[in-house]
Amino acid sequence: MRTSEPTTVEEFFDLLDAVRDDGRYVPLAMGAHDRWEAATLGFQNIGPSYWRGEHGRLALIDGSAKLSDQAYVDTLAALQRWSAYLPANASAVTYADAHQMFISAAAAIYPAGSWEIAGFAAADFELGAFGPPPLAGQDTCYISGHVDIGKGMNPATGHPEAARTFLAWTASSEFAEIFSNALPGFFTLRDSQYCCGRGREPLTSAGGLEVLSLPSRWVIRRHVCVGKCLALGVRCRDPLQAMCSEGTS
Repeated sequence: MRTSEPTTVEEFFDLLDAVRDDGRYVPLAMGAHDRWEAATLGFQNIGPSYWRGEHGRLALIDGSAKLSDQAYVDTLAALQRWSAYLPANASAVTYADAHQMFISAAAAIYPAGSWEIAGFAAADFELGAFGPPPLAGQDTCYISGHVDIGKGMNPATGHPEAARTFLAWTASSEFAEIFSNALPGFFTLRDSQYCCGRGREPLTSAGGLEVLSLPSRWVIRRHVCVGKCLALGVRCRDPLQAMCSEGTS
């Protein structure tokens, strides 16, 4: 198929229609068996564009917005449209099933997160990644990130000084660079450098905020942060670059 990266929500659905009409691939590799997929890879993936990222989060906190507002209703309505493009018997499709479906080239698009970068190495075809397309007339692509793999100290430990020494090291730039390069897709929220793929120039992460000089998409927002995207099983932007490019949490 000849495809291009969708730049708006409607272009995204046009692409899904084209894949469905072609008939060779499942348009959207996502199931509902494990239950978290619809929330993390669906609602939290596309929702920030509707409630305008941080603006919407703060509005919920200060009480000026509520989950029944139009932005949230529209997010759920958009997700309902996804159902027409999911695998057959999607309620029985697990997260692992959907991943395998995409890696085996049986599906065209796979809602995913930056934690998937290493797993995409198993694909024997060219693939790219794009952020959730913004709404029509919206210039900013908002994307959600979340903190993962946090560490702490048991207050009852018999070795508090050793634990504090270790935790202090995990908050250092030295650890950040080691960790981020050893585990692609998990970005430490610490001033550091990491390479977005083999043979690439190091990137500088200033205070946990990393923006590449690509035209659109991703922001990586302390310990480790991961973000979400949609992976496209055709030639598109380099997935490692796309998963580290610009946007707003």
